[in-house]
Amino acid sequence: MINKMALRNLFRNKARTIVALFSITIAVMFAVIMLSFINGIISSYMENYINFQYGNIRVANTKFFDKEDYFPIKYTVPESLADEISEIEGVKSVSKRIKVPVLIGYGEDSKQALLFGIDIKVDEEILKLRRSLKEGEYIDNKNTCIIGITLSNKLNVKTGDTILIVSSDRFSSLNAIKLVISGIFDLDGAYFNSKLIFTSYKNAQILTRAYNKITEIVIMTNNDYHNVTKTISKDLPEEYKAVPVDKSGQLYFWFKLALSIYRVISFGIILLGGMIIINTMLMIVNERKREIGMLKAMGMDNLKVEKLFMTEAFYLGVAGSFLGIILGGIASYNLSIKGIVIPDMGDMDFMIQSHLYGEFSIPVLIFMFAAGIILTTMITYLPVKSGVNKEAVDLLER
Repeated sequence: MINKMALRNLFRNKARTIVALFSITIAVMFAVIMLSFINGIISSYMENYINFQYGNIRVANTKFFDKEDYFPIKYTVPESLADEISEIEGVKSVSKRIKVPVLIGYGEDSKQALLFGIDIKVDEEILKLRRSLKEGEYIDNKNTCIIGITLSNKLNVKTGDTILIVSSDRFSSLNAIKLVISGIFDLDGAYFNSKLIFTSYKNAQILTRAYNKITEIVIMTNNDYHNVTKTISKDLPEEYKAVPVDKSGQLYFWFKLALSIYRVISFGIILLGGMIIINTMLMIVNERKREIGMLKAMGMDNLKVEKLFMTEAFYLGVAGSFLGIILGGIASYNLSIKGIVIPDMGDMDFMIQSHLYGEFSIPVLIFMFAAGIILTTMITYLPVKSGVNKEAVDLLER
């Protein structure tokens, strides 16, 4: 009987029902869109951080970690250690890398950049550099390199040109090598395109005079990287250290914190929508106080009256949340495909992409659907409780 009465009441005053339904739908829809967008941004940043910066695990000299911001070339690990780690169970891939600040010279022009000495075969898959090439060819084991499109324009160079790379070596002396530009890439980000240059780690070894040595080993795993970290650390010499990505420092922590904060904000959007529901239900209770008095006079106790209104709120929550996740799902799907373009921030020293994409997620839709129903139903209880506690005689008075 309660269910039938609740449905009848909803259809009896369509304007009132539409107002409540609209507020729930809008709140859930914007929460879905916001979660989609934030999850997409954080996931993109984390992917770049893992692929370009850290991997799932990184092995380096203990002193290297202490002074990492200064790219300390003199603190190295033997290249052979990477080969040993690649044989450990659970390890998917191992990349040998050297990162070093350099000065690039061509003709009378020179620019500062960051040279990535990479494992050509392994990092081709991790960094997806080949597919990002706008012109030319991928690097080989010879004296070739690929350069960002913005950096190439600043130096006025093209594929086939030879550039001079100058840097400090591991003995704190200057050294230089010449590299031929085999390709120009566009990695969809101002930092990548204006600051980075990629070559074989063998060339970086020559530049830094770190023969048979590298500065870091970047490891991708097939499963739980914490267990793999323990396995690696067990036989690792004291001067070297294996660090999982979630222990990599403040940047990772802030990424995770930002994701949690934005999820709370998204939940808060539904609460704001819930405030509209409270006002709407207060209006409903006030308009229907004679009806409530009549129901109580006919023998319906407070609990049943509350149940009637809570049932109405439940139906509103189901309908509004369903419409909200449908509209929000369509928007988040489009956001995950098309993304949005952010303005050029110049040579910003941070790995921000030029296109930001959302993340279409079924679990997010399910979560927001349930959250919309629960919040709508629970929020309705307060105004209903205050209304039904009055005596039937008082409610029937004009």
